[in-house]
Amino acid sequence: MGRINPAREDNAIVDYREVPRTTPSAALAEIGRFKKSGNLDSQQKKLLDDLQNYIKNNFPKRKAGKQLSIGDQF
Repeated sequence: MGRINPAREDNAIVDYREVPRTTPSAALAEIGRFKKSGNLDSQQKKLLDDLQNYIKNNFPKRKAGKQLSIGDQF
């Protein structure tokens, strides 16, 4: 989970083309840029709001330097 939602973007999973995958924090930043552009209809805004809420609820913001160990689960 730490590679899917890394504290630092450079720790993200890399695909078969050696391109880093989009992280939840990068997706939230892109959603913010789309919303600020003002070129969205009401359906697009709703979809972005739903996606933003999903990301925020399922991928908690991680702080740099915090690592989980097996002992944290018990």
